[in-house]
Amino acid sequence: MSSFTQVAKQVAIESGRTIRSIYYRLDRLSPEQRADDDLFVQFYEKIEGELIENLLKLYPDHSFYANYHSGLVNSQRFSWFIGVSGAENFRIGSPHFSITIALEMDGELQSAVIYDGVADKIVAEASKGLGVLSEDEEQRVRIGKSDGKIENASVLTAVTAKEDEITRFTKMIRATKVQRILGDFAKDSALVIKGQYSAYYAAGFDVCTLKAVQLIAKEAGFLVTDYRGSEDVESSGNIVIAHPKLMKELLRTLQI
Repeated sequence: MSSFTQVAKQVAIESGRTIRSIYYRLDRLSPEQRADDDLFVQFYEKIEGELIENLLKLYPDHSFYANYHSGLVNSQRFSWFIGVSGAENFRIGSPHFSITIALEMDGELQSAVIYDGVADKIVAEASKGLGVLSEDEEQRVRIGKSDGKIENASVLTAVTAKEDEITRFTKMIRATKVQRILGDFAKDSALVIKGQYSAYYAAGFDVCTLKAVQLIAKEAGFLVTDYRGSEDVESSGNIVIAHPKLMKELLRTLQI
């Protein structure tokens, strides 16, 4: 892994104590506090703020972007993206959430990390051109086999009450073997690249988390497109991550 990825990994792990100190106190909150959006924004700001602060100590002239912080624009060459993925899961006390760190250099993704703060482990890390490592498996992630048949696919997604999203969700239920909503874009994507699920699709995503997901998925050999097959997912606002053999049939099914 590159030196930037090693730094991202270390900074992520250092944030674990803060993440766990907040997470393990959530069951003490009253119903009123649970319903307080501002309180949870403060939690997310604290987590992101610590990550940015620690990166700034090492790279004071770099730029930084995050979900709950305004952008800090310095260098035009180096941009870090910090994400809290699965925030609603965190809020209800589910451990299926993560933080992501990604680095762009001269507009190209170079490093990415997905970190599970409760389990205190790196779910996946990637450096451009060097593939993906998974700490829980302690080995390089390699793309598995696929028969390309959507009827055998197990799919992860995220869905809102919008009519077109429900229509796609219904089509995919009928077309696939399994469809589930787990609620953490980053971890869900990691489950796909590790072969536990066949694909992920969603009509929306957090851009900061997207940066890490894109690099990790591509370095693992997966395709990342929008519903029309374009790689410009940031502009379209929707995303599909799938094995190359499955992508064509998956995109066909997603059309409405």
